Amino acid sequence: MRSITIFITLSCLFILSMFYRVSNAVIAPALISDLGLNVKTLGILGGAFFYSFALIQIPMGVLLDRVGPRLIMTLFSIIGAAGAFIFAGSHTLSMAMLGRILIGTGMACALMGSLKTFVLKFPPKQFSTLSGTILSVGMLGTVLAISPLAYMSTTIGWRMTFVFAGIATALVSLALCVILKDHTTEQKNSSHTVSGYNPDKRT
Repeated sequence: MRSITIFITLSCLFILSMFYRVSNAVIAPALISDLGLNVKTLGILGGAFFYSFALIQIPMGVLLDRVGPRLIMTLFSIIGAAGAFIFAGSHTLSMAMLGRILIGTGMACALMGSLKTFVLKFPPKQFSTLSGTILSVGMLGTVLAISPLAYMSTTIGWRMTFVFAGIATALVSLALCVILKDHTTEQKNSSHTVSGYNPDKRT
């Protein structure tokens, strides 16, 4: 049950990451109207997520290896949640860009952190199945960012929609902090198991 809980929580974060990734295209008319954007500035705003997301991938692997997925994924998810709240409350292009940059930064840990967690928490033979499954499940975020997002934008507004998304991201961050304990011991045990060496076993 703990393994299932870990996988579901990681999947929720990746779903949110995919949701944030494509959401700008769906709410583009509302952004143009509310923030006074044009085609050029709308493109810049949309790219802010991807630029920050790509840039953070450079140190992300090192951070996950040296610090561990629990702390890194928790902190970065909080950054993403803060970005969603800032984006929801923005009234200028610069504020909206700050929100999108923070969202991209926060979601940079979603996939790589999940893969690192699979290495530490699950048997090696399950890695390919888990990684393929989470990629498939993550596509649900793209689905949610199309018709459901368009519907919510017309009913409660895009700002309130992103407030709810930020709350969901914060809750996932809290869940990750709770269910991902220190991985040091498990990592050592995993390496011993893979190599076939057990230091506690007498020969």
